[in-house]
Amino acid sequence: MRGLLYSSDSSARREVDVAVLPTGNLQVRDGRDVQSWLLADLTIEPRLAGVPAVVMLPEGGRLEVADADAFYAALGGGRMRWLHALEEHWALALVCAAVSVGVVFWFVTYGIPLAARVAAELMPDEVHDLVGREGLAAMDRYLFEPTELAIGRQAELQLLFADVVSVLGNEDEYELRFRDSDAFGPNAFALPSGIVVLTDELVALADDDDELAAVLAHEVGHVVHRHAMRQLIQNSVAAGLIVAVTGDLGSATNLAAGIPTVLLNASYSRDFEREADESAFLYLETRGIDTAELGELLVRIDEDAGRNPGRATLLDSHPASRERLEVARERRP
Repeated sequence: MRGLLYSSDSSARREVDVAVLPTGNLQVRDGRDVQSWLLADLTIEPRLAGVPAVVMLPEGGRLEVADADAFYAALGGGRMRWLHALEEHWALALVCAAVSVGVVFWFVTYGIPLAARVAAELMPDEVHDLVGREGLAAMDRYLFEPTELAIGRQAELQLLFADVVSVLGNEDEYELRFRDSDAFGPNAFALPSGIVVLTDELVALADDDDELAAVLAHEVGHVVHRHAMRQLIQNSVAAGLIVAVTGDLGSATNLAAGIPTVLLNASYSRDFEREADESAFLYLETRGIDTAELGELLVRIDEDAGRNPGRATLLDSHPASRERLEVARERRP
């Protein structure tokens, strides 16, 4: 191959013979004068359609090879030919870019949630139990006070919860815990171990036990669908998959540390919330209770949040409470 060699200290150019050697060297011959460099030490410009191949040499020299196709072919061509094809066929480049964006979008939107769902199902019960109990212990240290509900009232609500579990529960073990919390206000939430926490403030806000049953059924729905664990895994994909594969209880504590963040940010997806709502509607319909009981309580929780900005609530990532009330009313027979 013929080329033009430019020195770093002169604008003059010389015609030279260029060869790419099997040893991985670039050889330039000017009569009897022969120079050679390792290809790895050179900067080879990307292939541009219709222009010579350009090689930047050590110490500022420059080599141009007129037969660019032959030069890049001699290099082995792979990456250069690909870049050249994209430059010559801009439509192909746009398609590749669109496909790349689409793959990333699919992975974030569907791939990670799917992996989280599978991982949550694969995790041993011991991991769910550890994550739930460690998460609650962390929240007890910083967010909760002991309940002030009377023992008799607690017993009534335990019976109500048992009835909800009898309709909706799966093989998980369920526990209802009571807590007082100004930070959470009127609230309820479910942990991976099957623990459902109900705050004193929500008990006080409810008009009747049917409304509380609706909320408890909603939270049991979160347990049945393993929403808390799936959300934790989505927030920490690598740690979640390691725990799912190995069942390592030590690594599971890393997931438990994320429980307060998930709950304080109310970061369940809207799809998760709608699934949990369906569980609540199923319970209410089974027991012949007006499905609007759930929506009406959520509206009051929404109003309470408006009066107390900064509180974590059941509604931060839920579909709008009045929208859900309309859905609940539509479910009436």
